[in-house]
Amino acid sequence: MTATFDTRDRLRVILPHWIGHNAGHVEDMRRWLDAAAETGPEAVANLREAMARMTQAGDALAALLDLLGGDPEPLSGHAHHDGHHRHHAHHHEHCHEHRHKHSDGMAG
Repeated sequence: MTATFDTRDRLRVILPHWIGHNAGHVEDMRRWLDAAAETGPEAVANLREAMARMTQAGDALAALLDLLGGDPEPLSGHAHHDGHHRHHAHHHEHCHEHRHKHSDGMAG
């Protein structure tokens, strides 16, 4: 199945955001490694595994972007005049409300 130009163009616009968003989460996890160590070595191992898998996911997304022709220069907001496609990690702050019960029974 061949992607239509519209689909290809849309993916080329959204993929850099997904790549940057994913990289931001990996960086957040990196900052939490010391705190995770307080809960034990298994927590650190699990967090490192999650980081590795998310990095692999980012690499796969970057490969897809390259396959589709790279970051569309005019739409990315990053003008490069040497003809090379570049991928930039972008960190986005996100507020997500997470509802769960704490061990004391209180919702958080």
